Amino acid sequence: MASSSVLKNDIVISTRIRLARNVEGLVSPNYMNEVSGGEGKRFAERVYEVVSEVGEFELMYMSGISDLYCRALTDRHFISSALVRNKVAGAVIMNEEEGLSVMVNEEDHLRLQCILEGMRLSEAYEKLNVIDDVLIGNLNIAYDRRYGFVTSCLTNIGTGMRASAMLFLPALTIMGYIDENAKLLGSRGFEMRGTYGEGSETVGFMYQVSNRISIGKTEKEIISDVEDAVDTLVIAEENARTELLKGSVAELKDTIMRSLGVMKFAYMMSEDEFIKRFCYVKLGIALGFVSVADLRGFDKLPDESRDAPLLMMTDRDMTEKELMIFRAEFVKNRLKSVLM
Repeated sequence: MASSSVLKNDIVISTRIRLARNVEGLVSPNYMNEVSGGEGKRFAERVYEVVSEVGEFELMYMSGISDLYCRALTDRHFISSALVRNKVAGAVIMNEEEGLSVMVNEEDHLRLQCILEGMRLSEAYEKLNVIDDVLIGNLNIAYDRRYGFVTSCLTNIGTGMRASAMLFLPALTIMGYIDENAKLLGSRGFEMRGTYGEGSETVGFMYQVSNRISIGKTEKEIISDVEDAVDTLVIAEENARTELLKGSVAELKDTIMRSLGVMKFAYMMSEDEFIKRFCYVKLGIALGFVSVADLRGFDKLPDESRDAPLLMMTDRDMTEKELMIFRAEFVKNRLKSVLM
């Protein structure tokens, strides 16, 4: 099996830093209506003006984005479903290439995010901190000397920071060890959740691990703590994979190779079936059963193969059956470029 350093790159799909900020005197996003929404949109324009001082960004209002594009951005975690629902004053300021987005008038007035591939929490924080500094310097950000940044959710008070990592943990899941690891992390002040955050389902062995509370520690201490939690899970997953290979390898390899066969030759494929097959093939790559030329390219397949991105590629409406046929063909062609 792969070395720990390689395995860590395989397990940690992406990392994200999110900062929650509010502005004194501005009506809460939860109470914005058709009247106060105008103020909210003017606020978004002001935020866009400020962040444009430190980079190139695009401002988009939720009221002006198609439902399809909203779904695509939500699938890729650039925006949240809560922001999509705020058609009155919700907006996103985004630099897709840098993995940066500022959600305006979501649960908080501002939620800044940086999402990067692999284990790069410190790098994500440094990128986001540049934007945070310029916003603090130009806006009346709500801050309490005793408690820190004032946020809509009590768990975000303090630094207002949530540091998280998206992890691929197939062996822990298959062996039935996920719950005990989640409880262990919970006792240490971390949360282990589904792919799309709080209240969401786990999709294809994917889990999000993050700090639970942001008060009482500095940003760097929180990042260090989350990195330690990720290291704990990487070791646990490595041990679980070793144990998995001591069992019925023939049946496991058969499941993996059948999944690869479906991805390569299926004529139709639903989104749910794709995720299931993809994750078993990814496990096969980790265990050395399947050879890959471009692991990151392979890891991008779930984002590319969901309903919304595929529909955007065709720029036309499709029936469910037509979409399943198009997905199967797309996956088949992408595999030719990422697998050996």
